Amino acid sequence: MFGFFKKKEEPVEATLHNLTIGATLEYDMKNWVVQEVYHYLWENNFKSREYKLSDGSSVLFLEVADDGVLYITGPAEILKVAPSFKDEVLTYASVPETLIYNSEIYKLDEESFGEYRKDGAEGWSELTSWMYWNDKEEFICIERWSKFEFEAHLGKKVNPFAIDNLLPGN
Repeated sequence: MFGFFKKKEEPVEATLHNLTIGATLEYDMKNWVVQEVYHYLWENNFKSREYKLSDGSSVLFLEVADDGVLYITGPAEILKVAPSFKDEVLTYASVPETLIYNSEIYKLDEESFGEYRKDGAEGWSELTSWMYWNDKEEFICIERWSKFEFEAHLGKKVNPFAIDNLLPGN
């Protein structure tokens, strides 16, 4: 009845730390829409968010760490980037120190244990992540989601200024 007395809610400014499904951004001269939001809790209470992005024909993942570091990754076939990785983990319980992909040498830099949750889901799932870097600031990330489920991603560190025109989602 007296709605005109209600204080209007100020719109929340879209930032790389608070995007929601339907939000849009510009990267690499393309417009991308956030399709899904993921939360990660890593060792030492380190947190990150990841956004599944689509431009209508391609899918990328944008990870935003609490410290502001940004990573862009794209899905890759593990058998192409690290053909023996899965067998080595399952047989010897160890990972290779280096990977060679497209004539580039990637060195193991980090092994991380963490938990993952899709936005809106209740439970957390455990994962292990291995990061292999080359000397061009590019990386191969291999994640283990269960005893036999592995995923690979190719990516690079991204300057925050490479992402522009953030617009809020739903």
